[in-house]
Amino acid sequence: SGAKGDEKIGVDIILNAVSSPLKQIADNCGIDGSVVVDEVLQKSKNQGYDANTGEYVDMLKAGVINPVKVVRTALRTSFGRTSPTTTRVVPLGLRSSF
Repeated sequence: SGAKGDEKIGVDIILNAVSSPLKQIADNCGIDGSVVVDEVLQKSKNQGYDANTGEYVDMLKAGVINPVKVVRTALRTSFGRTSPTTTRVVPLGLRSSF
């Protein structure tokens, strides 16, 4: 992506969060999860790793659907780690002109 600075940090957090479930699934199968994630990132849309067969397939055609709850939990976890930082950035000491 063309993101720089703080935006790049945010993009990296999101990419890490959404790839963590795939990495963990592959690790649980005894395969290097980082390698599987890198391989999937290089594949075309809908291509992914089927842990049941150990093959890279068109996920929709194979009937493998990404559970929304897994992705949502990964995103919430990643945001939860950064939220104390983002909430502390709020300017303090502003006075109302009322």
